[in-house]
Amino acid sequence: ERMAFDYADAHGIDLTGATVIDTLEPCCHVGSQPACTDLILAHGIARVVVGSVDPNPIVAGKGLRILEEAGVEVVRDVMREECDAINRHFFHYITTGKPYIVDGRRRAGESDSEYAVRRRELYATYAAVLAGTESDVPDESFAHFNGPVQAVGVDEVVIGGHRPLLLEAGALACTDPDEWLSELGKRKIDSLIVESDEAFERLSMACQKD
Repeated sequence: ERMAFDYADAHGIDLTGATVIDTLEPCCHVGSQPACTDLILAHGIARVVVGSVDPNPIVAGKGLRILEEAGVEVVRDVMREECDAINRHFFHYITTGKPYIVDGRRRAGESDSEYAVRRRELYATYAAVLAGTESDVPDESFAHFNGPVQAVGVDEVVIGGHRPLLLEAGALACTDPDEWLSELGKRKIDSLIVESDEAFERLSMACQKD
């Protein structure tokens, strides 16, 4: 919402009476960005159409109530199933405190080109990738992330500039998988691609996976 409102403001577009369509309930708290409900009300939006209600306890329907109480028409649960699927990483992370895991290993019968395309799509969405070593991850998979992949250990995880972090599977050695995932969650890593066979087996019982 903020980007849309910034664009409208910069181009002199009056949004009074307009409709906002969101896959996820507008936030009502100030974090790294301003509260979206404040922006919606400040721009005179008349109608908000929402797919999923935010499971975050500090929102959880409060954003929609704020809008309704201010006179904004709110339409809920539009394409709810599809929107829930889009937000599944966030939902799992918010409700469990652990990253959502996807199996990034090559599938049976998958061609080189199919695997490359699927891998790029995953890397464009997920926060981190767990592999045996950095050499296991082809550089071209990170070409669109504005810089080389960052290799870090579990005890020194930092968030990169909108590119997936490379976590070495060795970080799991002598570590409880559930505790390791919880630590990643504390460091704001909400989603994880696993490309190591051994690591996937260890983590598969500890969290949600695709």
